[in-house]
Amino acid sequence: MGHVDHGKTTLLDKLRKTSVADGEAGGITQSIGAFEVEVSNGRTITFLDTPGHAAFSSMRQRGANLTDIVVLVVAADDGVMEQTMESINMASNAKVPIIVAINKCDVRNAKPADVLVELTEIGLQAEELGGDIQTVQISAKNGTGLNDLVDCISAQADVLELRTDRSSNVEGVIIESHMHKYLGSVASAVIQHGTLKKGAYLVAGTSSAKVKQICDGNGNMVKQASASMPVDIIGWKSLPPSGEILLQVPNEARAKAVVNWRKKLIQDQKSDDDLIQITKHREEAKKVVTEAKEKYKYQIVKRKRASLDGTSKLIEKDPSIPELNIMLKADVDGSLGAVKDLLNTYNCHDECQLQVISEQVGEVSESDIELASTLNGIIVCYNVSPSKEIKALAEESDVSLLTFDVIYHLFNAVVDVIIEKLPEVLQYEVVAKPPY
Repeated sequence: MGHVDHGKTTLLDKLRKTSVADGEAGGITQSIGAFEVEVSNGRTITFLDTPGHAAFSSMRQRGANLTDIVVLVVAADDGVMEQTMESINMASNAKVPIIVAINKCDVRNAKPADVLVELTEIGLQAEELGGDIQTVQISAKNGTGLNDLVDCISAQADVLELRTDRSSNVEGVIIESHMHKYLGSVASAVIQHGTLKKGAYLVAGTSSAKVKQICDGNGNMVKQASASMPVDIIGWKSLPPSGEILLQVPNEARAKAVVNWRKKLIQDQKSDDDLIQITKHREEAKKVVTEAKEKYKYQIVKRKRASLDGTSKLIEKDPSIPELNIMLKADVDGSLGAVKDLLNTYNCHDECQLQVISEQVGEVSESDIELASTLNGIIVCYNVSPSKEIKALAEESDVSLLTFDVIYHLFNAVVDVIIEKLPEVLQYEVVAKPPY
């Protein structure tokens, strides 16, 4: 974990001897990636690469919650930054031990000693300064210090006495989920206990599966997956949400019973929430009507009119304010959540009302175009590439189809669309004054 562009993915690339970072859009990780790395001491370590960009806060939290050890990557030329602080807080909340990897120690303006001081100021005191936090100076680009980092991770794992039962029922955590064009609903998960085999029945949230295929971190089909392995599981009836606990059940009947029970709990909770909102609106409406009655006590006609107008303000939108309807499409559930979290930061509804009318994982369909056209909305795609036929249909239907693979490009584009919808403001500027 760590701040954006501090070298997390490059570090993993060096350990895996791959080059994932070179192919990432915008040079930043866009979703959680899980990898198995066989290190020099013969052990296999599962790494989760979390995004550092501010928009992916929920993904970082998810990563912190399902790990045993957090490797905090801090650039020696940049020091402690915003997402560094956030990552430390998330690891602390999850009660996960931290190892600090001070990266980019090979660059000219690297100041690893200053980084140690900054870390001490925020409560992470290195062992060399009398604390209990292991720190390693590395260069992910050149590969220096990586063996020391692996040794620190192994030593920390020995201290924690991490153990698992490979013969028990399967338990794990869903990392991501997405729709595959040919395989259907696919979920990426890390197995924490037990051994997953084809034909097993699983539940995660309100989703269930009979495992049809298992793929390892490299995309190869495997017959089984044991604890700590990151895998893709094929056979889900619906997409399980990211972060859900994965559990094995004995048969399909049991899976259905668990899913139905969980759906009922959610529906009951939703009914309770709806009742609270309805009661709140009733109280607001009652207050408006009472105020109107008091104001127009001796004017019956005006009283009725005022009561009606006052109550309608609670349920009607202001037609004078521009409106932007957005349909979201994303490649995986985690990415969809990140985009929604980003749009939820919008707080200028008094100038332009922003409304997300649909949010789905998967490709853009003809029905999506029809709905956007009907509601005069735009379709925003994140890591989804619409087909030529869909693009042609969107153009024919006069529907804006915006596609992005970098989240801050998406945000900037939505801001531009909002600005276009705002009414023009006439401003007067004094360019010169008469001499008299």
